[in-house]
Amino acid sequence: MLVWKWFQDATARRINVSGPLIKEKVLKFAEDLGIASFKASNGWLDSFRHRHNIVAGTLSGERGDVGDTAVEDWKSKLPVVCDRYAPKDIFNMDETGLFYRDTTKATLKVKGDQCAGGKRSKERLTVALCASMTGEKCVPLVIGKCKKPRCFKNITPESLPVTYTNNKNLDSSTVNVIS
Repeated sequence: MLVWKWFQDATARRINVSGPLIKEKVLKFAEDLGIASFKASNGWLDSFRHRHNIVAGTLSGERGDVGDTAVEDWKSKLPVVCDRYAPKDIFNMDETGLFYRDTTKATLKVKGDQCAGGKRSKERLTVALCASMTGEKCVPLVIGKCKKPRCFKNITPESLPVTYTNNKNLDSSTVNVIS
């Protein structure tokens, strides 16, 4: 009953719950209650999940869609824009965020309950990747918040296989990488 109450509280607070986390929690409860012989086996976990109708789910996050009209508009404009350039001079660059302290979107939940997430860590690195139409790849650009992160203690950024720079104002918004 303690584990079920904990599970209900954790999911209500939008904490990602996994099988190993449930097993860790039940072992702690057993230890606190002085039940040394309890084993949190996979069979116990399966029975617990079945008894409480707990299933795996994926937390839904923010989503952005591109309208069909915008896609069709660019499909007609792009050949005209690119016509003046050689394929080796046409590059595609995109950026992505590497959220290194974020948790998984997968969680366990009671069947039928909504699966909405809470606040997620926004600590990230921005990574810009670029390649030409002929396949030439540029060195990836990585933008962090710190000029010299602790993980760079024994290395210099110049020795990395990427170009590293920093922006102390880095947050979850888009970073302009073109000077």
